[in-house]
Amino acid sequence: MVLKDEQDAYGQLLLDAFEGRPAIEVVERDDGFAMASAAGAPTNYLAPFRSWPAHPA
Repeated sequence: MVLKDEQDAYGQLLLDAFEGRPAIEVVERDDGFAMASAAGAPTNYLAPFRSWPAHPA
């Protein structure tokens, strides 16, 4: 099944980041927790591994 652009929010987020447009990822879990990523954070998905931010211990 192929989604239309307006149905694929995550795909649009990645496309915007890839094409250099501002993109903010919003996460909402079923337990009610919600958060927005820092500006530019979606570009981390497209960065080479060596450029990824360190994982907190």
